[in-house]
Amino acid sequence: FVNTVLFNSLTQVLYDRVPLEKIPAMTRQDYTVGGCTALLDALGGAIHHIANIHKYARPEDVPEHTVFVIITDGLENASRKYSKEQVKEMIEHNMNLEAIIIPYDINYLKMGGRISKAAASLANLLKIVPLLEVKDGMIDVYDKVRTEKRAIQKGLEYVSSIDHKEDYYWMVIHDHRREDAEEIAKELEALVHEEVLIEEFGPVILSHAGPRTIAFGYFKKLDTDLR
Repeated sequence: FVNTVLFNSLTQVLYDRVPLEKIPAMTRQDYTVGGCTALLDALGGAIHHIANIHKYARPEDVPEHTVFVIITDGLENASRKYSKEQVKEMIEHNMNLEAIIIPYDINYLKMGGRISKAAASLANLLKIVPLLEVKDGMIDVYDKVRTEKRAIQKGLEYVSSIDHKEDYYWMVIHDHRREDAEEIAKELEALVHEEVLIEEFGPVILSHAGPRTIAFGYFKKLDTDLR
């Protein structure tokens, strides 16, 4: 679905959850330049509106991703309802992501500079598996255990300890390990009593963590209570 919000001195909703194939081509009748630039009001209002839709929609009707595209010919100079700080808080609050990453091959962490050559050699010798924590946009070593099975159990215990589990989307992300991902998803669903999505890693993460990496965690649903 597509939502389109026009903004100059004021904001105007042109399309509200219209299927992409039903959106007509752009014309000068609908898209015109004029007035000032109420960019923050347009963005803040759009986030709040979409959040409300997701809050009351059936789970199967909520998309996995929501993308905001902003096209403007000027800088913010006319918003009255939302400030820069409010919009920043809304974005940061709704982008809360936490996950545990379990690399399959620790040598990729060595090549990426996350652990030393000596540490990698010792870990391989003792069959130590690191748990990498993704939190507040940073990646750090959360713990180290023996065997991947223990790493998965410890990671599941950690991510499922959060309160208000219903406020988050849950996920398992993998690289060519569909069966393992499905098994972890079942265990995670039993712990959090929420649906768990299964996705595949993109090349950027794999270039650091290595092939056959698996991860699981949550990200916050859009919050409608922020103004």
